[in-house]
Amino acid sequence: MLLLSKEDMDKIHRATVKVLEETGVQFLHDEALSILEKNGALVDRKTKIAKIPEAVFDEFREKAPNELPQFNRNGKRVPRSKDDFYIETFGEGTYMTDRDGTQRPSTLKDVEKIVIVGDALENVDVTWVGCMPTDLHPNVQMIHAM
Repeated sequence: MLLLSKEDMDKIHRATVKVLEETGVQFLHDEALSILEKNGALVDRKTKIAKIPEAVFDEFREKAPNELPQFNRNGKRVPRSKDDFYIETFGEGTYMTDRDGTQRPSTLKDVEKIVIVGDALENVDVTWVGCMPTDLHPNVQMIHAM
């Protein structure tokens, strides 16, 4: 299945590079800014914005692995191909809407419920973090969500 043409993908790439080079990305963690600066990004410490030149982006994109291995609940590696199509749950939201329409911060219990539902859906290949457990400290939310 071809969702985007080569031309469409090139347009997205050019727009992404433009944002990285001209607008930049704000990183609130000083260590992240130092790593980016050390590797060629233009860092403004006052605004905490790093502008990443295309050459730097390309260099590290080439170094990135072609695939990120995924494993099922039993620890068995899930074979993946760039030509295959997979369905994953995804979210990482910070709010939940209950059945009565009430919106509230998401909790670790919500993470658990989303994983149970995602795991039970036969047409879902991979269940990913559906929301963030905001009842936990931000430094450990992702660890507990996974």
